[in-house]
Formats: sequence, C-alpha cells, structure tokens
Amino acid sequence: MTLRPVRRVQMHSICRAALIGLLGCFANMAHAQDADDRIGRDDRPFYSGTSFMSVDPGLDNLDAAFGLAQSIGIRIPGVSWVGFELDLGFTLFGGENDGGQSIPAGGNDCPALQNPFGCEQPGATASNDNFQAITYGLYTAFRTPGSFYVGTRLGFGGMTTNIDELDEDSDGFVYSLQGGYRWSKATHNMVQLEYLEFQNDVKYFSISAFYAFDL
Repeated sequence: MTLRPVRRVQMHSICRAALIGLLGCFANMAHAQDADDRIGRDDRPFYSGTSFMSVDPGLDNLDAAFGLAQSIGIRIPGVSWVGFELDLGFTLFGGENDGGQSIPAGGNDCPALQNPFGCEQPGATASNDNFQAITYGLYTAFRTPGSFYVGTRLGFGGMTTNIDELDEDSDGFVYSLQGGYRWSKATHNMVQLEYLEFQNDVKYFSISAFYAFDL
C-alpha cells in the first residue's frame, strides 16, 4: 500500500523535471528567434565580402604578404546562421625575402654526392623570391545570431605560391575562427576578424566587410 504513493511522487517529479526542461528548451529557441528577428532574419540571402588579408608563410627568411580577398555567399532562406561561401584572394605586397638559406654540401646533414648544390635549411626557403600567394576556398560558414557574433568556416581551402617549399600539401580541409559585429538589420551586413591555417601551416588573418545584395 505504501509503494503506490511513493511511485506517484517519483512520477510527478520526473514529469515536472521533463516539463521544466522542455520549457527551458522552448525559451532558448524563442530567444534565438528574437535575436534573429532583430537583425533581419528574413532578409536577402545573397551577400558578398571584401577582405584585407595577411598571409604568413611561417618560414624564417620570409615576411608575411598582404593583399585583398573577395567572398560571395548564399545563406539558407529562413536560417540566418548558416551560409555557403566561395573565397578568392591574392597578395598585393609580397613578403620580403631575407635571402635564400641552405646547408652547404658536404656536411653530415647534406652529403655532397647526393646534394652537390646544398640542402634546404630547416624552417627556411632556398628561394630568393619574395613571397606571393593566391588563396582560395569553398566553405560552409556558421555564425551565431545577434549583433555581436562568433563563428567558423569549414571546408576545402588552399593556396598557390611561388615558393617551392610551400607548394606541397597546400590545400585540403581547413577551418577558421571568426568574430564580428552586424552593423545593420541585414543578417550579412557585418564586419569581421578571421584566423585560418592552411594544411602547410601557412597562417591567414583577415579583416572583412560583408554586405547583402539582390540579384
């Protein structure tokens, strides 16, 4: 006789906890929807971005190069926080080369018979050219709702360059870290900072201005 009341209390407690959790879930979804509505959740799906970028080759005798990149994207209608983006960039000011560095032939690490002209110095390039690069990528972008946001881009990205040591493994799966501010009610009218690292450890930094448009 005493087990039934105990079971009823347990069932009421479980139902109460489930109801509170469900209400909390709906409240969070409503809050996210309100944030989307405030910044223009149903605005134009197409957008474009122009970036000032810095590309750091990560080699001791090469400085970073600076240039411009252009992005074009489309978001899923009715979903403000997902977009698909195509990105293309090029350097305007090449990274200065301090001089090709190599290990002289004949040392223990560079046998003269195998490498009569010397070997590549670790962490440097034997090239005397300034660093130039063209960057490209096809990404899925995720950005949180609200005026201030954080986000990431996931997808295929890479680069072509005039430095032989950086050509190998220069493209593949990449991801980025983003933070920005939406400066109008349009979802993709925003300014943004981004950090990305390519497969060959070249580091990409950018500051961008995005704007929505009609076709």
